[in-house]
Amino acid sequence: MAREKAPAFQFYPKDFISDERVMRMTYTERGIYITLLSVCWLEGSIPGQPRAIAMMLKIPTARFLKLWRGPLSRCFETNSDGRLIQKRLEREREAQARYRVLQSEKGKASAQARFNRGSTEGQPALVQPEGNSSSSSSSSVSNPQKIRVVG
Repeated sequence: MAREKAPAFQFYPKDFISDERVMRMTYTERGIYITLLSVCWLEGSIPGQPRAIAMMLKIPTARFLKLWRGPLSRCFETNSDGRLIQKRLEREREAQARYRVLQSEKGKASAQARFNRGSTEGQPALVQPEGNSSSSSSSSVSNPQKIRVVG
């Protein structure tokens, strides 16, 4: 089964508001930034050409180029494919991947431990009395309980 991408990333308001680049952005630039972060998270990167980003955002190219020249462009860097990524987002993606691997390993270890606990190899067979479990604790000699071996 193919592994699905993580649907969300952590957003820390304090870090966002205290970032100098973000504080220099206009509200329009902040909206674009959040949108680009979302696309970057879902797609892994955004186009490396501002004109392609403008088309994706449905903003006139001239308007976007003016906005892009400010602090917005400094929030992204070019990856080896020529596309843009955001470093902190990539660190979050890596942290989530490590967490999923760790949880998977823990789950497998837990399943193996449960499986091993259920093994009867090398252990004496368990013996349970047969009969009505709701019967009283008094027993009569004339009616001994049957014994059955479980395992």
